Amino acid sequence: MARLAKSDWMIPARKSCLSMKEFNTASDGWDVVVKGVQFLKSGTWSGVPGYDEWKSRVVNPLLQELFANRMTVDEAAERIQMESKIVLSRHQDRDPKW
Repeated sequence: MARLAKSDWMIPARKSCLSMKEFNTASDGWDVVVKGVQFLKSGTWSGVPGYDEWKSRVVNPLLQELFANRMTVDEAAERIQMESKIVLSRHQDRDPKW
């Protein structure tokens, strides 16, 4: 997993991997990345009711279609807006905090 993370320029999921020499080299900037890990936080939007559904059922599939040139940016924006309203309306009454 550490090798995969490094090849994709992603922070490894395991904290123990952060001490590996591959993630602590100044020549490619990993040392700076590893020092910054302690300041990372989860995005506040990830706790919004319906976010997971919106991300997996609306945005990801539409972005895949867009990047495959099966729709224009305007078409994608219109569909994202329309389908996002559907997901939001389903979750709006469930958690008044948001």
